[in-house]
Amino acid sequence: MTDPAESLREACRFQAQVCAAGGSPTWAAVIEAAVADLSTMTPGPLGSVLLADADRGAAVDPWRTNAPLRFVGALHRLALGDPASPLRAWLPSTGGTFDPQAAVAAARTVASASPAAVVAAMVAAVQTNEVGRAAALSAAVHAAAARHPLPVRLVEIGASGGLNLRLDRVRVEAGAAAWGPVDSPVRLDGCFVAGTPIPAEVAVVARRGCDLDPIDVMTDVGRDLLRSFVWPEQLDRMARLDAALAVARAEPVVVERSAAGPWLERVLASPAPGTLTVVFHSVFAFYLQPHEWTQVVETVTAA
Repeated sequence: MTDPAESLREACRFQAQVCAAGGSPTWAAVIEAAVADLSTMTPGPLGSVLLADADRGAAVDPWRTNAPLRFVGALHRLALGDPASPLRAWLPSTGGTFDPQAAVAAARTVASASPAAVVAAMVAAVQTNEVGRAAALSAAVHAAAARHPLPVRLVEIGASGGLNLRLDRVRVEAGAAAWGPVDSPVRLDGCFVAGTPIPAEVAVVARRGCDLDPIDVMTDVGRDLLRSFVWPEQLDRMARLDAALAVARAEPVVVERSAAGPWLERVLASPAPGTLTVVFHSVFAFYLQPHEWTQVVETVTAA
């Protein structure tokens, strides 16, 4: 049988490298400290929380369920929601000072004082509904609409909170090309390094999305969940998310709870004459098993 501690150490080592390379020295340091906790005869508080999560059965495979990111996401969420959390002083996202080692000490304090709260918060799956991807997604929709000038029906699989189903409510600027409301709180520029996007008239008349575990961005719980998975040093990304959440409040969308393949079959089974149907996803395909992705491809092809 696989040693849970060793599996967690391997997953944490990998994720710490990803965080360090991707711009979060804070989470890299916290996750590395968890590795150290998991490497002793008596695990320290950070390692103990990860082991408790594994014992609960929520993380039989810490790689598949991304236990390290669920762990730091849980710590972040608790800090965002608790003005008294000692971690707040060392997270830029909560107005704190950037100091990774001080953040490690604070994380140990939280895990020691409230291990059950951290383990309970780790139930939430990792979700990063990055609205910055709307630049590329909306450029594709505009290119399609330029070829087929029809009202647009957006259909998104793995939609999370559905923020990118509002892609027409985002302002995108790419040199001489620009589209989207000029007064949108979400402004994306500098996203294109080659080519010339093709602006077109895009009138979205329907928005549908699905997710295995959709997030209701109309609630504080849903908004805090998305914010917690933004790395604490990424203040620009946090501001972009908050702006996208403001857009979402003005454009309600229901994301249905369903697996992608069966849901897409149901949605595309009934044609929508007179509309341009655009099926898309955003960094989602790799979550699917090969047979699930095959079903998606075959369904779109048949439609």
